[in-house]
This record gives sequence, structure tokens and C-alpha cells, in this order.
Amino acid sequence: MTGWWAVGFALLLSCGTALAEPVTRAGAPAGAVIARKTGEEIRFVEKDGWQIVDLAQDVVNGDVLRTNATGQLAILFADRTQMRLGRNSTLLVRDVKSGGADAELSLQSGSLWARAERGGAGLKVETPAATAAIRGTDWTLSVDAGGRTSLNVLDGTVELSNSAGSVSVTRGEGAVAAIGQAPRKIIITNSDDREQMLYYLGLRDSFGMLPASPLSGPALLDRHRALTERPPEARSAADWLELAETRFSIEGYRAAEAALAEAERRGLSPALRPRADYLAGLIDASYGRYRQAAEKIGRASGRLDAARRGAAAYAGYFARALAEPTRVEAPPAGAGGAQAVAAAALTTGFRQSIRAAIDVLKQGEARYPQDALLPAMRGKIALVLNDQAQAEEALGRALALDPDQPIALEARADLKASRQGDLKGAEADLRRALAAYPGDTNLLNSLALLQSAKGEPLAAMETLRQALALDPGGALEHANLAILLLDASRIPAARAEIDAATAADPGFDILLVARGRYHLQTGETDKALDDLLAGSVANPAYAQAQLMLALAHYARGERVAYEQAMDNAERIDPNDPAIASVRAAVAAQDFDSDAAVRQAQKYLKLERQRGGEFAALGAQQEAGSVLKTAFTLQGLTAWGNYYGDATFDPFTGTAYLDQSLRGSANPFANALLPGGNGVDQVTDVGGYSGFLQGLLLSPQMISSSALQHTLLPAPFLEGTLGAGLNLSRSGHQEWIKSAEIDGYSNLPFPISLSGSITWEDQGETREDPSGLNALDLSSALRSANGFITASPTENDRIIALVQTSRSSTLNGGGSFLPDVPIDLTAATPAAIAILTQNENKTEAEELKAALGWSHSFGDTNVLNAALFYDQSSSDSLSTSYAITDLLGTIDQNTSSNASKSYMAALGHLYGMGDLTLRTGVEGGFFDIDASTHYQSLLVSVDANDQPVFEPIIDTLSEVSFRVTAAKAYVDALYEATPHLKLEAGLFGRVYQGGPIDVQRLEPRLGIAWEPVDGQWLRAGYLREGFLSTTSTLAPLGVVGLQSNIVPLAIEGYKDTLAFRWDGQWTDRFFTAVDVQHQEARQLSIDDPFLSPGTSLVAGDIARGSIDRAAITANYVIGYGFGLSGTYGRLHSRDDDSDSATHGGSLPYVPDEVGQVALTFVNPIGLSTTLAGNYTGTRRGRDGADLDGYWTLDAGLTYQTPDRHLDLTLAAYNLLDEDFAIATGVPGWGRSVKALLKVRF
Repeated sequence: MTGWWAVGFALLLSCGTALAEPVTRAGAPAGAVIARKTGEEIRFVEKDGWQIVDLAQDVVNGDVLRTNATGQLAILFADRTQMRLGRNSTLLVRDVKSGGADAELSLQSGSLWARAERGGAGLKVETPAATAAIRGTDWTLSVDAGGRTSLNVLDGTVELSNSAGSVSVTRGEGAVAAIGQAPRKIIITNSDDREQMLYYLGLRDSFGMLPASPLSGPALLDRHRALTERPPEARSAADWLELAETRFSIEGYRAAEAALAEAERRGLSPALRPRADYLAGLIDASYGRYRQAAEKIGRASGRLDAARRGAAAYAGYFARALAEPTRVEAPPAGAGGAQAVAAAALTTGFRQSIRAAIDVLKQGEARYPQDALLPAMRGKIALVLNDQAQAEEALGRALALDPDQPIALEARADLKASRQGDLKGAEADLRRALAAYPGDTNLLNSLALLQSAKGEPLAAMETLRQALALDPGGALEHANLAILLLDASRIPAARAEIDAATAADPGFDILLVARGRYHLQTGETDKALDDLLAGSVANPAYAQAQLMLALAHYARGERVAYEQAMDNAERIDPNDPAIASVRAAVAAQDFDSDAAVRQAQKYLKLERQRGGEFAALGAQQEAGSVLKTAFTLQGLTAWGNYYGDATFDPFTGTAYLDQSLRGSANPFANALLPGGNGVDQVTDVGGYSGFLQGLLLSPQMISSSALQHTLLPAPFLEGTLGAGLNLSRSGHQEWIKSAEIDGYSNLPFPISLSGSITWEDQGETREDPSGLNALDLSSALRSANGFITASPTENDRIIALVQTSRSSTLNGGGSFLPDVPIDLTAATPAAIAILTQNENKTEAEELKAALGWSHSFGDTNVLNAALFYDQSSSDSLSTSYAITDLLGTIDQNTSSNASKSYMAALGHLYGMGDLTLRTGVEGGFFDIDASTHYQSLLVSVDANDQPVFEPIIDTLSEVSFRVTAAKAYVDALYEATPHLKLEAGLFGRVYQGGPIDVQRLEPRLGIAWEPVDGQWLRAGYLREGFLSTTSTLAPLGVVGLQSNIVPLAIEGYKDTLAFRWDGQWTDRFFTAVDVQHQEARQLSIDDPFLSPGTSLVAGDIARGSIDRAAITANYVIGYGFGLSGTYGRLHSRDDDSDSATHGGSLPYVPDEVGQVALTFVNPIGLSTTLAGNYTGTRRGRDGADLDGYWTLDAGLTYQTPDRHLDLTLAAYNLLDEDFAIATGVPGWGRSVKALLKVRF
């Protein structure tokens, strides 16, 4: 996100040079000087006389500050009031304290701009004519020579009063008061905050606009080229000097220094000495050696030729001003030439205002109409003033005169990127300028900003390092590099850049903001707030400083101040998408679903209205992820998935996380435990792989504290303990227990960890309405999950994940006649079957682990490697009884299944403009061990009424083999236009070993088209085979389409034709139509109760098909309510002639499904959903029909304001509907799950 970045306009740097260390003061400081210009003074309360005020000087109550005709001061007071004191102003600090006490100041003359914190202490500013009473607002105040007071209110309300009366002045209004007269209100027309904030141009980088050579434009480039092409040994001392002069403008001051040294070595004539001294002075100034610069330029000035004399006069003036900030000197008079006019404009901007500097440039353009520098500077300054029309006119004029003019190309690139969304055009302008002026660090800085905006942080860092190689003391480049490093959580490296920027310019506003963000990411919120307050008063119109300040207040729990800073940022730059992004994220954390949706939609709108490459929805991955979060919070999952799919970026980790959370529809209604329905998406094996792939690209993307109020990664270590109950209508009460630990550290490099352990028991007795079928169910689940990630370098990422679980299930059920004893030896008068009973006991264990490494050769050139291990085993004992009065049978089936998988994977992502290639190979082997022992016993009663067991059937089958597995793939994603995407892929799969022999090509093809805004059509075809492991680095789905879940045996595969139409009709209403036709071979369908019967080798059903068509509607009601509804029709066919359901529908696939859900979210920390779910008629494994049924389910979560307690409630089948999930197997009754977590 480029919003954290400086605009990169070097002219806005203040001079910021201090002569000496600040004076140490006794007592609590009332404030401190953050920024200054020249000649500002302070009179300490404890002693008489004025002295120069230094940067970072503490101010105490009773001090008086004053500025001269060129001076300005930025002051941060102890009560967090921010103030800029204008020229010719005098301010008395009467009484300012921290801790909530009201403050008093006195403006005796001049002007000021100030911002007081909402919810903080009050502030009174006395003037000779009136007193302004302020609380939480932005305002300007001025006092003229006659004592007349003028007030302008930019935000909030100010009371202006004197003994004659008072007026209340609100935003957009003003008031005036003369001595002895009542204040009166006036209306401000077209007020621009930027104009009110007492801006000025700085001098620090002015030397780059004062070239040593009198040539400019094409003439300068041609002469430089000619001198460069001349062999070094053929160059004279004069040639080397002239080359040094041209290098200063084209290659940078260090290259010029080398050429000047060679000229000096060859010996310079007295006639050349003034030019050499002048150039040496410019080089000294570039190094920050202003005293030496002033001396050398002064020595040269009187002896220079007329072409250089005017620029040199201003260069000497600038050097003296920077060397001696206390010096008061009139600007040069009568200097001629376009370069002198440019210097005069800088001087006017420094001494007066930016607007006045533009007037000087316009006058200069009239005198020198063929010079491109003057309109180029005017266009760039106009952009700072947000005057786009003037900027376009001036830049067009400059480039018509000189197509390679660097300032004009840089400014036009800014205009194209920030106002028109033309990133390619902006880059073309910058690269053209750099081709002509490769040593221009401002151009390199702007290119880095552009690369960051394009999502190329590694390239941006490299570009900034190139700039720093040319100018190691560049405060702007160090600060911007620090911000990029903070984006990547490279804390020690960012600190080094911050220290370097501090050494270069300790009062630089972008540095202060970067340092404030650094402290936020190290968890030092007090220091962060101090720096961000200082940075925002040093540059009060820097919207990103206000945004970072808002995050600091948010991290400290200061919500009123947070809102004020956010309002300030939005008022300064109402078109900045980052502001809406932050508001949406905070609203989501606050359970304010209405605001989250509204701000997320605004975020997307602001991004797209930038036009150009930002206009298409597909270009907005970050905005799409924010919208997905907002709509999911509101319970509108389909709408959220739309944004997650449409904005998928294969080089962004959060895109894969969104994909993994999306899941797929499960056509099979065969869930044994409460909660299953045919509508909600299910996260399957692909979801785990998506999570893993996302972590490889962004290892810390889910490392966020649940207790801290922060949107930036900061160190934390938190634990959670949970306890709860599973309750069933049959009276079972089983415990749930959990423990979690999560942590993140950014030292020595980013490391995150997460771990959890869960113990969960469930029990329920189920009985169908007839009373003939009953089920006793008990289960115990023990699971543990964990991962650790690290980013040891800027380009490398490492992850390790492990998941393990152990479960045991005991099921007992059967059909019986009421009140008949269940006793093998019992005798009854009639020989009839009186009881059937089944008992199943299953023990299962699973373990999966992954170790991955990812390396970025570039922003769109990434290599991923991983090792995967999967292990699963299950042992089951199924016993069934059929008993009469005299005879009975016992059937017992013991099965054992185990598998282990060892896989290695290598994947490569490579972007070439609009084309992204994803290629890879995966290989390894998996072992299969399975055995089945079936016994059938005849039970009879002997003469002594004792049971006799006679074996009827006794069979044992065992299989054990190893399968070698290999997969190779290539996938191409092409963005033909911003509204049309094409994707094609080909997978080659091989399984060989034992009875398995698979050699198959699996193609996929997809198209995504947005014909009109808000309507997205997708169609695709996929062939997918059995996954030998739960993890893969291969692409999931095609153009965001994921196939519905169909369980497969090892030799199985499925062909899917998919179509989806997502339609956002209004900001409140969304629909989705999803259609899939699937043909499958070797299905392996789970049975919810009977022994699984699935075979990884041959499967259960050789061939079948499923058609599913569903329509979903989402509606934002408002006031925290969201409504969703889905209706689906399904048709399936079993084409396996050996199957019990041959010719009919596949087992457990209903003919229709539906859901209506209402979600309510409230900022008190509450989220609740009530859902009615319908599952239609379907067939059981034996071919018998199962009736459709409704269930009413509810879910509730509550989080305390301090986030230390989380309560989760889930209720299933609230109306206690009777239904069957399989033949003779009753479904779940009313069930409740409650879990309370304590976080610390």
C-alpha cells in the first residue's frame, strides 16, 4: 500500500539545521520545537534577552517565541496541541500542562495554525482584541498591526469572545474582532486547508536546481554526450571541468566530484578557477557542508561569467542561510537568467508562501519563454497545491520545450500515477527521464514510489539503494527505504535507515512519521505517538502522517483522538483509499458491520476512480480482501467470496488465504455429527493447500494479536484457555477443553508461531419416530495444530506446519420391538426375530506435516519448495446381532487401514506483465496397508440353555503396497484486458505401484469476463485426480472456480464443467448463480454410520455424475442485519452396474437444498446467526429413499470490550426435527455446543 509513502517532493523539505544543542530546562516542559526555518528566537522565562531557538528545544510556561520576516516554527505542546507559528509572530506560553488541564497561550502578533485534540484539555488563546476558546478543532488565528484578530475554523467549533460579546464559529466559518468591538462572524469561501497551514518551500535540495553549467535541456545532454564519448586521455583540464559541470546535473554530485578532481590534477588555469570553485561549492552543499560551500561560492561569485553569475548569487545565499540559520540577509537582487528566476522562486517560497513562488515563476516564464525549467517547476508546485489544471498546463508547456525535462517528467509521472491510474505511462516517463539524467535521485525516489504502488517492493528497495549510492546522505531516500523495510517487518534494517535519515535531517517530517511507525511495530506506543505528533505538526497537510497518528491513538485505545486524526486525514485528502481501508479494518474489529461494509465499498470506489490500471476490479486485490472480510462479518459469504475471487493475485499471500477460506460445495448429505448442510461451503484438502501457499508468500499474514488494538504487526505473545460443553437432547453432557498460544516477534527477523490443543467429547442417544431404530453415539476427539514461520532475509521465507488428531467413535444402534428383553438366552413363545443390533467402534489417527521454503528472485519471480508428510490410520470393529428366541447370528468385521505419504514439491511463479506462469513438479511415494477380517457366527442354545457359537464364514484379506507418485504442471493466467482473464493449465499425473497404474493428463481451461461493472461471468473446465497428500503447491481451481467436492479413489478422477455468474446489483443486493456438471470415475463415498466400506484402490462406485445448480442472494438490511438465501437443485446418477443404487441417484446426494439465514452484528461485540436449512430427498447406500428435512440452527459469538473473553454458542436442530441420515440411522436431535475462552 503506497499510502504510507511520502509524495517524494524534495522541495518541501525544511532546512532543519540546528546550530547547537538545545538548552536544558528545569521543570516540566510545556512543549518542544519540532521544525524551524531561520532567525526564530526564544526568550526564556528565567532570564532576559532573546536567543536563537534550536530544533528540539523544550519550551516551558512563561517563555516567549517569536519569528522574523522569514521565520516559522512548528511546536508540539505537552497537551498534544500542534501549532505552526507564521512569519513576524510573537507567542507567549502562559500555562500548558499535560494531564488534562486547560492550556493558555497569548498570540501578541502575527499568525498561527493549530490543531487541538478532541476529548483533550481545553485551550484559550488570547489576542489584543479577543480570546479564542478551543476544544478539539483545527483553526487559524492572526493579529494585524492594529491588534485586529481574525479567526478561521477548519474543523470543529471555536468560541471567540471579548468584553463586548462572543460568537461561536464552526467549520467553514470565520470571525473578526477589533479592540473594543464585539466579534462578528464571516463565511469563508473555498477554504483550502493546505493554504491555511503556513507552508513554505525549503532550501536543502535547492542546489540540485542550480546547475553548474549554463546549458540546459538538449544542449546540456548533447554536450555531456560529446564529452563522455571523447577518450579520457584526450580530454583537457577544461574538458574535465566542463564534464564535471554536466555530470553534476546528469550523473550526480559524486560523479561530478570525480571529474573535478581529475581536472584539478591536470591543472586549471586562473580563468577556469572560478568555475571550479563554484562547482566545488555546489558539491560541498550537496554533502551538507554548507560553511565550506558558502566560502567557495563566495570566492567564485565575483569572477564568474554572466551566464553563471545569477545562479551563483542565489547558491551563495542558500549556502549562507543553511550554514547560519540566525543570519538575516536580503535575497540577491538583479540576478539574471532562467536559473536565477528558479532560485528566486525557491527563495520566495521559503520566505513567503508556495503560492507566491508560483507567481515568480509565471513572471519568469514571460521573460524566458523558451526555458523549460520554469514551467516544469510551476507544474510540480501546482501539484503540491492540488491545482491539477495548472499542473497539466505547465507540464505540457515544459515538455513541449524539452521532452526530456526531468522535473516535468517526474511531475507528469506523479500526475499519471496518482490522478489517472496510468502506472505504465508514469513508469515510461520516469525511465525516459532517468535515461537522460541517471544521477537524479529525485527521479529514482519517484520510481521507487511507483514500483511500490505497482506491488513491487523488492524492486522499490533496490531503486532506493541505487539513489543512496549516488547520495548517501539523502534523508528522503533513507526514510522511504525505512518505510518499505517496515512493510516487510525488517525492523533492524529499518532502524538503520531511520538513524541515517536522522543524521541527515533530524526534523524531517517523513522521517518522524517513519520513526513513529517503527515504534508502533516494536510495540512502543508512547514513543510512536510522540514522533507521529511531531511529524504531523512538521507537515500538517501530510495525510499519511494523520493516518499513522490515528493508528497510534487506536493502539493506545484513544478512540476520540483516533477519529479526529482519521477525519483530519480524510479532510486533507478525501480521495485517499487508504483512509477508508483503515476505517473498514477497525470497524470489522469493532463488530460494526455496517461501517465495515460501507468503508470497504468506499475503499474500492476510491481505488477504482483513480482510473487507468486501477479501474478494473481485478486490479484491487487488497480492496477485495477487505471487502471479503466485511461481507463475511455480515454473514454474506457469497458476496465476500466474489471479491476474493475477482481480485486474486498469485503473488499475494492473502489472496491464497481468501481462496482457502472459500472452500467448495459438498453435494453429499452424509454428515453424522450435528451441523452439516448442503449449502455452506466446506474447506477441503485444497483449503489447506491454499493456506500453506499463502504462508509461503506472506508468512506473517495471520500473525495478529487478539488483545492489542493494532493494524500493524507488533510483537506479542498470547495464550488462551477454553472450556465448554456439548449438550444433546438425550441428556448427554460432554466436555470441551482447549488451549492455544500465538506469538510474533520481529527481532532478529520476523518470526510467528501458533499452536492449539483441543479435547472434545460428544454423546447422544438417537431414536426415530417409530421407536424401532435407535443409535447410541459417543465420540472423543483429541487434536493439536501448530505452525511456525520465519523470514530470515528480505527474499526468503520458511514455514513449518503440523496437524495431528486422534479420534475414537463408538456407535450402537438397531431395530427392536418395545419391552422385549435383550438376552441371547431368553426364550419367547414364538420363533420370530425380535431384535437387530449394530455396534461400531473406530479408532483413527492422522498426522500431516509440511516444511516449506520460498525465495523471491524478484517481485514476480518466486521459487517455492516444500516437503510434505501425511500419515493416517484407522482401526474399526463392527459387530451386528440378529436374534430370535432360539437362534441368532453375530457378524463381526475388523478392518485396519494405514497410509503414509512422503512428497517433495517444487513450484515456480513468474510474472511477465499481464501473463503469469505457474509451473512445478511434485513427487514421492505413499504406502498403503489394509486388512479386513470378516467372521459370521451362528448362535444357538444347547440342552443346558447355554449359547453355542458356530462359525459360518471366516475370511481374511490383506493388502500392502507402495505407490510411486509424480505430478508436473504448467498453468498460465493471462489478463487480456482489465475486464477479461484467461487461464489454461495442464497437469500430468502418474501413480504406479501394486495394483495401481495411473498415467493421465489433466487439462483445465477457464475464462472470466466482466462485461459491465458489477457483473462477473466465469466458465471453466477442470479434470482433477486423487491427491496423494493433503498438500500441494499446484494452482487450485481455474479463474477462481473450484470444483464441488467428490471423494475419489486413487485411480479416480473427475471432470467438472463450471459456470458462475456473480452480480452486484446495488450496494445492498448481490446474487450468484453457480452451475456445475461433474463426471467422476472411481468414487469413494463415506458412509455416515456403517463401516466405511471405501476403498482407496477400487472405490465404491465405478462411475457417476452430479449436476448442481444453485442461486444465492445476499442483502444488506442495515442496522447490523444481513440476509442471505440459497436454493439449489441437484441431479445425480449412479452408472455402476454393480452398485445398489445403479440407475438412480448417487448415495446421499439430495434432489434439492436450501438455506435462509439472518445475521445480526452489533458493536457491543455480538454476532449471531439464525439459519433454516433444507435437505431434500436422497437415497441411502442400500438404495432406500430418505425423506427430506428442515433444521433450524443458530450461532452466537460474544467478545468482551477488552477482548479477554470469547463466548461461542452453537445450536443445531432447534425444533428437534426427526430425520434419518442413512437407512435406519436417525439424525441428530436438538444439540448445543458452548465454549468460553479466556485470553491472556
